[in-house]
Amino acid sequence: IDSFGKPETGLLQGNLNWLGDFKECTDVYAPPFNDTIGDFHGQYCTLTATARLGNLSLPISIGTCLPDSCHSYEQLNKHTALPQNIKESIFTDIKLTCLPQFQNLTAAAICVIVLISIFIVLALIGSLITIYENFAIKGTSKLVTLNNTKSINLNEVDTKKNPTYAENGVPELKNSTTFTKLPASIECVQPFFNCFCIITNGTKLLDTTESEGQLPCLHGIRFLSLSWVIICHTYGFGIVYVRSVKEVLPMVDNYPFQIIFNGFYAVDSFFLLSGFLLAYIFFEAASKNDGKVPWLYFYIHRYIRLTPVYMIVIGFWATLYPLMGSGPFWTMPQTDPGCINNWWRNVLYINNFYDKTDLCLGWSWYLANDMQFFVISPLFLIALWRWPKVGYSILGCFMTASTIVIFVISYQNKLAAGLEGILVADNPLEYMNGTWLEYFRLIYEKPYGRISPYVIGIGLAYYLCKRKQNNSGENSLITLSLGWLIASSITLTCTFSLYHRHLSNLENSIYNAFNRTCFSLGLAWVMYVCITGQGGIVNRILSIKLFISLSRLTYCAYLIHPIVMYIYYFSLKSLFDFSHLKFVILYFGFLVLSYSAAFITSLLFESPIIRLDKLVRKKLIYSESVSQIFHEKYDMIKVVHDASARISLVKKLNEISDSEIRSLIDELDSFSGENSSPLLTEILTKNDSSDKCVDDLHYTFENLLPVGGWGAKMLDSYAKPERGIFQGNLRWLGDFNECVGVYAPRKTTESNKTVGDFHGQYCTLTVTVNIENIVSNILSLYSP
Repeated sequence: IDSFGKPETGLLQGNLNWLGDFKECTDVYAPPFNDTIGDFHGQYCTLTATARLGNLSLPISIGTCLPDSCHSYEQLNKHTALPQNIKESIFTDIKLTCLPQFQNLTAAAICVIVLISIFIVLALIGSLITIYENFAIKGTSKLVTLNNTKSINLNEVDTKKNPTYAENGVPELKNSTTFTKLPASIECVQPFFNCFCIITNGTKLLDTTESEGQLPCLHGIRFLSLSWVIICHTYGFGIVYVRSVKEVLPMVDNYPFQIIFNGFYAVDSFFLLSGFLLAYIFFEAASKNDGKVPWLYFYIHRYIRLTPVYMIVIGFWATLYPLMGSGPFWTMPQTDPGCINNWWRNVLYINNFYDKTDLCLGWSWYLANDMQFFVISPLFLIALWRWPKVGYSILGCFMTASTIVIFVISYQNKLAAGLEGILVADNPLEYMNGTWLEYFRLIYEKPYGRISPYVIGIGLAYYLCKRKQNNSGENSLITLSLGWLIASSITLTCTFSLYHRHLSNLENSIYNAFNRTCFSLGLAWVMYVCITGQGGIVNRILSIKLFISLSRLTYCAYLIHPIVMYIYYFSLKSLFDFSHLKFVILYFGFLVLSYSAAFITSLLFESPIIRLDKLVRKKLIYSESVSQIFHEKYDMIKVVHDASARISLVKKLNEISDSEIRSLIDELDSFSGENSSPLLTEILTKNDSSDKCVDDLHYTFENLLPVGGWGAKMLDSYAKPERGIFQGNLRWLGDFNECVGVYAPRKTTESNKTVGDFHGQYCTLTVTVNIENIVSNILSLYSP
């Protein structure tokens, strides 16, 4: 009885949860009295009811302690227990919910544990193989440096045939390859297990090296956006567990707290980034391959990239999360019925079209929208690439349609404009449970309400790519100042303009129709100036290297952070008093724990699946992807023709005169290295290449020094005549990775021409050599 919840102070301050003592209740044990009674433990139950006070309906909950032989009741009759002087109870909808202290593992939970265990075992195997390889290489290194001797290739050394090594003091090496190679049985599966290696994946996740073409400011925007989401959820989830709600209102009724009330703009920044990155990568690739994209793999890759780790988190949430805590607020059943019954909606990314009451992983509505936008993205990408004016028109049409739809829905349903309205509403509870929830259901999580930031991102990406191709100069100081003024004004207006404003239905509708578009345009300006190198201190802050690693974990952190919060809040045994300091401390705790859990999740699940996707793609469709990159269509006739030419060269070699062979060798020399500059310049000029292409080519050959510089790397990547020409070796590929990894800095020549600012581009030069009617492809070259 002592553990029961009692009426507490602060009822008029909004304290409507009387929890009692959870632990005192569950620690109770009643010994058996006879064969029929006793021998039970205390079971914590919550009695909930709705109290009608005037026009208000207040939910009240009272903790009770009952024998564990009792069970929940959906409806109790209060009239049987009314005092004689009360004719009608003010309480309705009385319900008793009992929580078992311990829950057993379900079959679904066991399956999820087995699945997670498989990934852990694969990670251990992959890591052990990597450790073995590194240990072997380290051991080999010690052997070859013994007594300061010169480097030895252990795969070729045989001291019995090379006695000088033994005379120099190096011990005889037998079976030296065992130090540098894995056993054959492991070697064949090593690439598969390496995908799960914790060491390799962890190194990649924590690597803060900026690669060529990377846009470092985006890492900062992505991390700070999720940080904004987490602090908003910290307050939003936690406010339910504050003892006195009345004391909260004056502490959040200020301008700075508008950042929390309007934190939903952080999600719009994710949509903006998603559209931008998709389009920027597409247009960069399209400029090299004329827009040819393997569209089937375009979708398959995206689905594989997002879905497996998403499903694992759903499996954990639905089956294992309910077992991770207990307390007065821990009302989760053994398995989440929303996930058990409706998980297929998440797999198909259509869960945002269903009622929120039975959703699985309720915060995953964002992923559904993002995937839906991705599915229709080729409509924007292809149009912009082929017909820019048509593409911009389509983007404008979608933004206009979204604006009109939001306005109409908002006006017809008299929807709210942001959470700030709770401070000025006559009935805050009705505002939250009515107007705001309707706004969430009809607009907030629907694609027609969220697509504007996405298409703005696509438009910005196309503009930046064209600007880069045209080598546009920097913006003037006036343009920058005006841009910052406009961008700051609209973003600050969106965030703070609702403070203490009583808006009419028309004003609410206008705000809802334009706020996300305006905020996204402001953030798009920040991205624009940072990417073009004119962001100043803003760009330096957003480009902090620490953000690179944190940005890689953002997807997993987004999926996991609500689970971390729920575990904490639902495990509380009592309510707490409100203070900003407490919530700030909770925020940093949730931030660190969420990213720590995200790191483990990415290490075990996300990174291995991404690398497996690349491995399978490399194994199965490598030749197809290469053909798409270089636009070569090797049909069977051409393959047979090339093979026949190579065989003919070998067979008829003796019939070719010495003078023809000498001429062949001398002329081939003009195709490779520094000797190829005049030839390449002539070829590019005659093929209507742009003046800049020719100028950049000259610029390359003028910058062959210093050794190790970009010019030397480009030259070094050129294919050189290889041995075995007369054995049929007629394809000289050079170094693809070294070529495409080259970046030439921008330079203005004495004649005021702009050269440089290009990446290496792999090109294939094919020629026909006529010797005794023998026809063959000769070699491959690179050019900017």
